[in-house]
Amino acid sequence: MNKYTMYACEFCGKEFSSASECEQHEESHDHDYSFDADTVIIQRLREMKSGCYDYRIGNTVMGMPITAFSSLIETAANRLEDLSNDALSNDF
Repeated sequence: MNKYTMYACEFCGKEFSSASECEQHEESHDHDYSFDADTVIIQRLREMKSGCYDYRIGNTVMGMPITAFSSLIETAANRLEDLSNDALSNDF
């Protein structure tokens, strides 16, 4: 019988034969959306909408690290707030 260890990404479940490969891959899931273009954020929000049924409880929100989810939502809220403020200032 052969015995070997596999490492699985905690975000997507992809398997790796080494811990370092797995850790490097896991880092690819984390992203700071603060400097991304609106189109990137819109695309990601739509992806989240289509995958919302894959939600799981743990240190992830809908399969993404909490830090990335928080960044995305905060950035979207800030931009919507800016647009709203611009629209109000143009009314006067």
